[in-house]
Amino acid sequence: MSDLQPDLRQHIVNVVINHELPDLETFYTYSVPDVLVAAATPGKLVHVPFGSAEVIGTVWSVATDDTTNEVHDRLKPVKAVLDDAPHLQPAQLGLVAWLAQECCCDIGAAMRCVTPPWMGARVEVTTSLVDPMLNPDTLGNSLPRKHLAATLIQMGGTAKFEELKKACDIPAFRSTYSLLVRQHVFNEVRNIVRTGVSVKTERVVSLAVTEAGDCGCGFAPGSACERLSASWFIYASRRVSAADRRWMAALPRRVELM
Repeated sequence: MSDLQPDLRQHIVNVVINHELPDLETFYTYSVPDVLVAAATPGKLVHVPFGSAEVIGTVWSVATDDTTNEVHDRLKPVKAVLDDAPHLQPAQLGLVAWLAQECCCDIGAAMRCVTPPWMGARVEVTTSLVDPMLNPDTLGNSLPRKHLAATLIQMGGTAKFEELKKACDIPAFRSTYSLLVRQHVFNEVRNIVRTGVSVKTERVVSLAVTEAGDCGCGFAPGSACERLSASWFIYASRRVSAADRRWMAALPRRVELM
């Protein structure tokens, strides 16, 4: 019977940072924790450490690395894969590569042309207690850990990361917090947050349903905008069937674009 050999390979990803910052490299390489290997595929959005901050990036390629390589020990791990966020399909990644080559620009600039909606987005981290009945005294003799856990309990057991950090106000917050996450005392949920992405649809839908005589945009009487909008509205209204109007009547009055 042959001896089992340990697997010394570690999954790594090359990530394009989705921010416009000076002197960015084309890719930044991160290690991938075992629990995220299946999800960290090309085109996926990931939450990664970058300097002293944490940012959103897009996985460009995946590979394996020998864990005995001394460089591997210096790689920072991917924090999370944002499965619910829009991600690039292989054809879109091919388009990004083509744009970069044809326009003589870097991959990041080409990607911003293809994926503008989530550029500049940030990840909002919500922290909660894995055990809602946790007693901080069970966390050992570490005062920072007890204080952090007690603070989260006082906040109802769930809080935004930044609010928890402000409420704790201790120098060793990040290291203590990371330890509690690794020990499965705290659980994290990450969501992409962008400002200015809400689109109100109530007026357009209601007008289409009630067959109003104009779009209701409120342009100044006699202005070019009023004349153009009136012509457009009449043209569009004549081409909306009764079935289409009933369908629009059932639509939600507010749409959140992600």
